[in-house]
Amino acid sequence: MEKILLAGRATILAGLLELVRLLAELSSLAEGAPSRGYVFMLLLDLTAGCIAVLVGHGLTQRRRWTWPGSLAVWGMLTSNSAILLGVLLPDVLRSHREAVALMAPRMLFYGFLAAAGPLICRILWISPSQPPTSRTALLGSLGAGLAAGAAAAAMVITPA
Repeated sequence: MEKILLAGRATILAGLLELVRLLAELSSLAEGAPSRGYVFMLLLDLTAGCIAVLVGHGLTQRRRWTWPGSLAVWGMLTSNSAILLGVLLPDVLRSHREAVALMAPRMLFYGFLAAAGPLICRILWISPSQPPTSRTALLGSLGAGLAAGAAAAAMVITPA
């Protein structure tokens, strides 16, 4: 399989997993008033999941705009996931079993994204079938995604 198709399919999979995983967490909203940070995290996940499916599909169709878009999405998902995994995992592991059961899918997903992100970005960066987009534009897209993901993670973990 061509590496670009692999990257596109991995991006679609990441987006779909993001959306499906949210369904399990929506049940927790009915149990009480969630914090503003938690609602923000859910909205961020919903948006990121939809965008990932969109750019992943475009990548499998070899659309020109998808290289910068995919790098931005993977940069955001990777930095956000790595930061939140590092901050939340110790607290989750010290929590009660119910909290661990609720957060386990999120922690596994963050681990998947933090591990897959650099690999997908490398495929997109060195792909021989890359459309003529300047390296500066690609680097800017990746940097913007990394910064956006880090900023989103900071908003989630910073007390209001």
